[in-house]
Amino acid sequence: MEVRGLGSVSGAAHVGRVAGASAPAQSAPTQFVAPQDEVEISSAARMLDAANRTGGVREQRLEQIKAAIAAGTYDTPEKMSIAVERMLAGLAQEVAGS
Repeated sequence: MEVRGLGSVSGAAHVGRVAGASAPAQSAPTQFVAPQDEVEISSAARMLDAANRTGGVREQRLEQIKAAIAAGTYDTPEKMSIAVERMLAGLAQEVAGS
């Protein structure tokens, strides 16, 4: 069979044994080696892992805040003023970016 260019095939041709060809040489069986898996951990994943390992400090702070909210001492006028200022600054940035 002869192939000429893309998609063009000539008619059927006789296929025969090539003179002087011999059977492949017998070689010793090779031992199968399974591929090794590999994992690469990103720097972001390492940071998240580190943050999760220091969760005790955050949990303590969260418990303090919950207790202050329950006692009615968490929301102070100073904290409310800061929150309102941050909210207004965020809104001003959104409006300026539009």
